[in-house]
Amino acid sequence: MIEAIVTTFPMFACLFWCCFFLMEYSSCDSGKRLFFFFMLTATFLYLGHCCYFNKEYSLIPLTDTVYSFANLAVFPIFFLYIKWVTTNASISPRNWWVLLPAACVSISIGVTYAYMTKDESDYFAGNYFYSGSYDMKTTGIWLQTRLHQLAAIVFSAELTLVLYFGERHISRFNKSVNDYYSDTENKTFTRMRNLLIYFVIISCLSFVVNLLGKSYFINHGTLLAPLSLLFGTFLFLIGYEGHKRTFTAKEMTSDTEACSEFGQSPDPQKEHTSDYFRDLSIRLVSILREEQLFLLPDLKISDLTSRLQTNRNYLYQAINVQMGTSFSELINRLRIEYAQELMKEDRSLSVTEVCIRSGYLSESSFYRNFKQVSGVSPKKWHQSL
Repeated sequence: MIEAIVTTFPMFACLFWCCFFLMEYSSCDSGKRLFFFFMLTATFLYLGHCCYFNKEYSLIPLTDTVYSFANLAVFPIFFLYIKWVTTNASISPRNWWVLLPAACVSISIGVTYAYMTKDESDYFAGNYFYSGSYDMKTTGIWLQTRLHQLAAIVFSAELTLVLYFGERHISRFNKSVNDYYSDTENKTFTRMRNLLIYFVIISCLSFVVNLLGKSYFINHGTLLAPLSLLFGTFLFLIGYEGHKRTFTAKEMTSDTEACSEFGQSPDPQKEHTSDYFRDLSIRLVSILREEQLFLLPDLKISDLTSRLQTNRNYLYQAINVQMGTSFSELINRLRIEYAQELMKEDRSLSVTEVCIRSGYLSESSFYRNFKQVSGVSPKKWHQSL
């Protein structure tokens, strides 16, 4: 009984979020609908695990076919989700070609099971999945073995590609957010990167399980229980992070389009010269300090273009290239310097008061940036005065 509960925990973690997203499906954006399909696919994936570990031999031809599709479809669907939330790209029918390998391999496996006799299917299921040692004595068993080996190769390729291209999408989006907003709390996709890392960890662990053989874990229940609990916990965290996601490329596009793209055009004689960008960076810091604009919680780079008589692209270059930082890092550095001055001038101020007066909307963001700039937490810095 306990073993059955433990082995089904990952499946129920996915099923929980499937039900949750399904209840909100009509009001969800395309990203969360994609996330629903991702969790649904993961549910079928771990349903296959349940059948394997609970030795449902008679169901293996069916569950193995479904499992093969889910195993090869879950990464591409996750990538489509990342692509949508980080690029605001519409997901058209042609994007779903990424599921073609999953469809081809799983259909081939299902057709091969249908071609095999019951004795062949039972022999393959009982030996390939559980003992790992058997003879490929018939064409059906030989073909099924090769198809499962092909599935493992495709899975490894998908893992590598999704990790690489998913990370690129996330990094580009995070850079855009850091270059445009002063307050990046709940805007950057650090959580999304965590999702990707969680998912890769789960997949690598699953791959190790497959290499060692499921029979190894069936015979060593003390290893199976913690792995199942770990898988289930990771999957629940993935669902939670997907649920918490509110800011996407769509919202950023709306913000940037709502603001004038250009301020007054720079002097054409000074364009693209290092002197111009050096002067622009000096004027930027000067106006931020003199008018204390960095204390505005929702300050955006577009708020400064008209004041500096330049455009956003030149301002990006002055900050990124000339100053070697991002807009959000520049503003946070000025805010933390201001917070330190506040604590020096009035030691009776609480950390919460300093946080609010320094332009932060949340203490978590204040703590994180304070430690990043000064190397210690606000409380430790305050105590050292």
